[in-house]
Amino acid sequence: MFEIIKFKQLILDNINYETSFKVQDKLIIPLSYKNSQPLFIQLPPLYFDNLVNKLMILSLISKSNKISQNIVSFFDKLENKFTDDLKNIIKKNKQKLSNNNKFTYNRLLYIISNNEPKVYGLKLNTDNVKIFNKNHELISSDNIRSLIGTYINSIVELNSIIISNENIFINIKLHQIKLTSPPIRKLFLTEYSFNSDSDDDSHDFSTYSENYDNVKDVIANSDFRIDICDDNNVVINKKFDLDKEKNDLSEKPIVKDNIKLNNDQFEKTQNDLDKIDDLDKLNDIDSSEHSELNDYLDNLK
Repeated sequence: MFEIIKFKQLILDNINYETSFKVQDKLIIPLSYKNSQPLFIQLPPLYFDNLVNKLMILSLISKSNKISQNIVSFFDKLENKFTDDLKNIIKKNKQKLSNNNKFTYNRLLYIISNNEPKVYGLKLNTDNVKIFNKNHELISSDNIRSLIGTYINSIVELNSIIISNENIFINIKLHQIKLTSPPIRKLFLTEYSFNSDSDDDSHDFSTYSENYDNVKDVIANSDFRIDICDDNNVVINKKFDLDKEKNDLSEKPIVKDNIKLNNDQFEKTQNDLDKIDDLDKLNDIDSSEHSELNDYLDNLK
């Protein structure tokens, strides 16, 4: 049985980077925890915002402002660790990177709502996810769309860091969902149901918007630019003014200290990876078993 770590109990220094290997043109650096255990994280109840095709949009909004602040802070610290460690990772694997000298790190989080305070979320593939009710009973994943608008617990795996051409991102896999409240009941009126055609009461219907007060705005929805200089030093440019950059969505080359929003590039890279059968097989490999990884590589030759 694998250890499932609650997000508040995760110790960042216990995250390890296993031996890298290539699948087609992608460099895979498996992640592990403590003694080469898979990195499973249990998230608190979070708001299931939407389902686009098979991608779950999971908002970092919980049932209390304090938990919402904590989970945003958790992902901020987690990604700061990854970006800091990428310097050594790139240096160590430079021979496998096809002479690429510039990389874009795509963040795990993206902005769901750009209004202040901003709301951040995760995009999680729901393929093969297991769903349990409050009684720990397995229910059909065909009903997942009925869960939109509810709060759910989830277990995710931080599987690996993937470097694909000039893009770097974290491969995160959704394993299980647990309901924390019943699905919202959806009713449909199939026949004409108005009481009267002459009722034109004047009411002031103000615009309604969800109130996400006090969610800590600590994560900028942008990419970090990573450069390998001529002297082989690795520079990560991650300090920038988001307000100056958020309106600049051009495709011009990025130079040092000039960082652009890059959600479209992230989605394209993610979609490309979803089509690779070999990468799907990687998710089924226990990262604690190095012999299995070696066998897997041998089969790819």
